[in-house]
Parts: sequence; C-alpha cells; structure tokens
Amino acid sequence: MKNNKVLVVDDDPLAFEIIKGTLKDGFSLFHAADGKEGLELYARHDPFLILLDIEMPGMDGFAMCEALRANRDIRQPYIIFVSAHNTTEERLRAYASGGDDFILKPLSPKEVQVKTRMASEAQDDIENLRVSAEDAISAANSALSEIGSLGVVVKLLRQLFACQQAHEVVNALLGAIKEMELKGVVQSKLGSTPFILNTEGRSSQMEQVLLDGIASDERDVVDYGTRTAFNYPGLLLLVKNMPVEGDEQRERYRNLIAQMAEGASQRLGAMQDTPQEAPHADAQDTLRHYHSDVLAILGDMRRSLTDIAHEMLLSPDQEDTLLEVMNDTTRRINHSLQAITRR
Repeated sequence: MKNNKVLVVDDDPLAFEIIKGTLKDGFSLFHAADGKEGLELYARHDPFLILLDIEMPGMDGFAMCEALRANRDIRQPYIIFVSAHNTTEERLRAYASGGDDFILKPLSPKEVQVKTRMASEAQDDIENLRVSAEDAISAANSALSEIGSLGVVVKLLRQLFACQQAHEVVNALLGAIKEMELKGVVQSKLGSTPFILNTEGRSSQMEQVLLDGIASDERDVVDYGTRTAFNYPGLLLLVKNMPVEGDEQRERYRNLIAQMAEGASQRLGAMQDTPQEAPHADAQDTLRHYHSDVLAILGDMRRSLTDIAHEMLLSPDQEDTLLEVMNDTTRRINHSLQAITRR
C-alpha cells in the first residue's frame, strides 16, 4: 500500500489549515508545532513527505532536518522547507541541512499541490529503484553462487585424476560437498571391502542402515525430503541437507552433485579395472570410455556456464574470461587423460 502520509511542522496554525485544505484529497496529514514534536510524530507515523517551517520555538526546521538526515536507521522522507524569507543564505542553508525543495510563504495552494505531487513521484521512483536493486543483488548472488559451485566441480574433477586409492576418491568427493556447505555420507563399493565416510570424518551405524536401504533403488538420483541420494556404480552418496523443495538452488545443486558423483564413480571404475602393471586391452577400453565420459561431463558444464553467463548479462570480455577458464580446465584434463591411456 502506497504511503500517503504528510507531516506538517509549523508553529503557525493558519499555515497548517491552508495545507490541510489544499491536500485534503488523497493524503493523510499530521501536524507538529516544533521540531522536537515533529521528530516524535515522524517516528510514529513514517510520512513520505515533511513540509517543514524554518523559524519555530525550540528546535527549528534546520535542526530537525539535520537530525533526520543523520539517522541512517530510518527511511528518509522528502523534505520541503517552508519559509517567509527568500534570501540566498537561507535557501543554501536549507539545502545544506538536507532539504529537497523550498516553498515561499505566503503559501500558494497550487505550488503546494504541484510540489507534493513531485515528492510522491520521487517516492515511487525511489521505491522502484530499491526493488530493482534488491532483485539485481539477488540475481547476482545467485549467479555468483552458481559459478562458485561450478568451480567446486572443476576442482574435484582435477583432483580425481590424481587419486590412486578408493579412500582418496571418497575424501575428494566429501571435500567438494563441504565446500558447497553441505553435509553428506559416501559409501565406496569398490572391491570386497566397501567402507563409509561422512563429511564429519566418521560414520554411524544408522547411516550404514540408511545407505543399505537406498542402494536397492535402481534410480541414479532419488530425493527424500531434504536428503538426496546419488547412486552410481561403485559409489553411493547421500547429501543430508539439500535446499528445501521449491528453492531454485536445489535443482542446481542436484545437477552439479550428480556430475561430481558420476565422475567419482568413473574414477573408481577405472581404478578397479586398471592393474598396477601395463594395462591390458580391456583396461585400455575402460580408460577410453572414462576419457569420453569425463569430456562429456565437461561439455555439459561448459554449456551450463554459457547459459549462466547470459543470464548474468555479463559483458563479452567477462563472458570470454569465464569460458576461457573452463576451456583451459578441459584442455588440462584432456591432456592428463591422454597421458594415462598412452601408458
């Protein structure tokens, strides 16, 4: 609901009656006889406009205006000084103390109407700017969060290539989950001795039972309220504090974590199928498939990054910088995979 409250601060009752008659349609008026009372009424009613006399007993208009402008905790009103004096010095002091406009006495009803309408339009502009700024900040924060999450995925894929043991894969995956400020538990099903570890560095019997139940579900990704399970060959990940249903961040996290879990699963599979000595033909095929799958995942990430860059309305230079980071990562990972498959 639009604020239509106007506070008149003037020790002359006749001035208030003129303003009251002029603004009787569409505005709700309050009257104070001095600056101190004016501050009290402002705090109580939060008007969008103050028509402020200068010469008053006690706290004058300049002092009241300066007190309002000094208080950063309140919504700032539009302030129009009203005075019978039209000296340059008085006008300059009015603006210096924080005034937005000036009306000369004796009051002209037409001028009061016009300048009140201008103040109302200024209020609308400020409110629209505030809403636009909040929307822009929200969008920017969301985009930055998305870019940060993509960085976590890229970092994890780099780490996975250096992993030689299953526990290293699990720790790398849990580290990425923690970077996204999430909690999770991972079960590695590689070999004959599967083990469980969570982001707190331990696991509970309850988590073991829960994962055993989830493992029977054939779907890759399954939601259980704020929990989401990612079930891939050799690996089962349960994130325990996903964003709530309906939160746009939930779907982004779901997709990114699925990519991370699948990458970890692929790495575990390559480790299982590749002996320490020279790899045989089947192992080479596995590595080639792994190479292909990882590059496909990176391609999906690059497309996601391109979409995000467009949504953020980045400049061409900014967009090129982001994509170059992704391209460089892809080149480095591709080089590492080629080196592995040539061994």
